[in-house]
Amino acid sequence: MHLISIISSFDDCHLACRVLIGNSYENNTTMKKILCFVTLGICVMFSSVDIVKAQSGGGVFEVGPLMNRTRIVPMSATMNDGRVVLFGGRENGFVSSSYAEIYDPGLNSFTEVSMNNPHDGTCVIKLDDGRYFILGGSENLGVAPGYAETEIYDPTDNSFSPSTSMLYQRMQHNGTQLNDGRILIAGAWYNNQGAATGEVIDLNAGSSVLTEAMITPRASAMVLPTDDGNAVVFGGYTTYGASMITTVEEYDHVNNTFVNLSNEIIPGEPEWVTYNSLHNGPSSEYQLSDGRYAFLIYRYSPALEYAIAIFDPADKSFIRFETTAPIFDDALNTYIYDAVLDKDHDRMYLLGTGVGSSPTQVGIIGVDLTNGNTQHPTTLYSLASDEYLFPTMAFIPQNGKILLTGISSSAADYFNATNKTYLITPDAILSVQAMDMASSITLYPNPALDQTMLSFSAGFNAPARLQIIDATGRIVRSENKVIVTGAQQWQISLADLEAGFYYIEVIAESSDAQRVLHQRFSRSLIVR
Repeated sequence: MHLISIISSFDDCHLACRVLIGNSYENNTTMKKILCFVTLGICVMFSSVDIVKAQSGGGVFEVGPLMNRTRIVPMSATMNDGRVVLFGGRENGFVSSSYAEIYDPGLNSFTEVSMNNPHDGTCVIKLDDGRYFILGGSENLGVAPGYAETEIYDPTDNSFSPSTSMLYQRMQHNGTQLNDGRILIAGAWYNNQGAATGEVIDLNAGSSVLTEAMITPRASAMVLPTDDGNAVVFGGYTTYGASMITTVEEYDHVNNTFVNLSNEIIPGEPEWVTYNSLHNGPSSEYQLSDGRYAFLIYRYSPALEYAIAIFDPADKSFIRFETTAPIFDDALNTYIYDAVLDKDHDRMYLLGTGVGSSPTQVGIIGVDLTNGNTQHPTTLYSLASDEYLFPTMAFIPQNGKILLTGISSSAADYFNATNKTYLITPDAILSVQAMDMASSITLYPNPALDQTMLSFSAGFNAPARLQIIDATGRIVRSENKVIVTGAQQWQISLADLEAGFYYIEVIAESSDAQRVLHQRFSRSLIVR
């Protein structure tokens, strides 16, 4: 007898385990090792001996390699060769780290490199020649105003070389490289002079000069270059953190002065704010293929909401990007930790959290910045009971994974950094039509005997493939199909399947904005 069941909840998944393996589930020591995970209607089972990943939370979360040193809130960058570099951060004991970690996705391992200075709450700028300029940061325990020393990281030989010092000690500052090659630095924490006055560093001359006074002193601001050689400075908060700042000012590279550009980040939409610590990488990490920049904004009116803003360096305009769904939803409704950009495909992935802190519930929200399609996880991923996030993410273009670092063993302080990491393979961001199709898939009858009917609606014509996959991930059947706009009904024979756990998958290819989208939809299947 064959039984088909659609798994729709975590409890149902455990029930499915019991149906599949019998009453020995509770008593058999081997069967006690079975773990079940549910997402998008897929129930996936792994033996605890072999388990390294879980399909949940908007992607596949797998435990990554250990770093050589404990650290939380480092700065990160994905280099031109695909490796990821982590700069500084806070080591266990709230120690300002003077070490970098280089992650090689091919080897799936980290290499530690010593820096010349500690860098926590630092600023990292990718230079036009591919090197990275690292400036200042806090002393141990986050003591401000921090350090003025700088250095340059060269990815070609993994070397760190001392460079031109800043005129002020700075932490929670930011900067960018201007068109003429000089570096603009703005902002400082617990440093009135640094917060009120920027500086421009000339690496070729080995010198730095102060700017005229900024319109608004600030810390943790965003700094982005403009096509005419200037830069915009916006967001952040006041020098001692009393309030957030909504204004935008422009740096004039000819006159070395600042002028007010706007009282709001998004014209006509008050109270949107942002700050640099929402983006733990150089501004180049958030540049789209068309040269514009994408970044997170949020506001508390009437309730906390997040959005993505787009800055155009050509005309110096800011817009709120329209998404097909709000960033927050019923599950991910507490906080957005970090944002990372898949620059090859103009997709942004956001790490969010749900209500509750033990265990921490997280998920990946995917946004296609070419069309606004926004995808939320249907279930959240639970970190281990002793894992809390002070995170930094980096996107790895070779394999489409996200490196997540910044795992603490305490939610209440900065003293308990670990060397743990995660690798996340985010779910593919489906088109609006594809999401409608995925939500309409049903198996009927349920339960069934020797056959079932797979039904769904589609808003497009496309070739497709139907697959049945067993619990080990092996494809046991693959059939070519054709999707025609409208209702689909595919009769599926189950007579040749052995008893066990499976899921049915439809893979469709459709054209969206002249790209081919590989879209997957799944429903759980148990055969007895």
